[in-house]
Amino acid sequence: MRCGSPDQQRRHASPKLWPEPSAIRATYNTLLDVNLTCVAVIATASLPLPRKAPNPKVVSITSSLGSITNALTKNMARPPSYSASKVGLNGLKAHKQVSENDRVGQEWIDGAEEKTRRIMLLVVGPRALKTTFTGFHDMGKDPKVGAEAVVRLIGNEDDKHVFDQSMCRFNRTR
Repeated sequence: MRCGSPDQQRRHASPKLWPEPSAIRATYNTLLDVNLTCVAVIATASLPLPRKAPNPKVVSITSSLGSITNALTKNMARPPSYSASKVGLNGLKAHKQVSENDRVGQEWIDGAEEKTRRIMLLVVGPRALKTTFTGFHDMGKDPKVGAEAVVRLIGNEDDKHVFDQSMCRFNRTR
């Protein structure tokens, strides 16, 4: 029995598991552009705006699929390209927060007469929502759940609540 070349075998085995390299590149480019590059550009370009707020915060939407710990310990869907883009988003926000903290600290060290407010860069993962993005999937939650998570994070002045994405609710931390 003749099975064909390894390339033919790969293509016929499972198109979803073994996409063409050009399709992989296109998928990663699109997802990294939307979930990482655009977030970095927009967040950086708009930084002067939240600094004027009394308690400045910038919230980005992430996913539990962006958690390396969850990926290694929980039985969950594994679309690597989407998950990798959300891991990147989580890392971006963490490192931008460190930079923001350093910027504010440097203002104090330099004795700046006018000190700007430190912006809290937050991420929230409200679970899959029933939106155009998910094709209005039946398992998706009402988009109001995601909106509530963002609004509650923005309005949380005392930072005593954290969003528990597994339960889609807020828990008191102190």
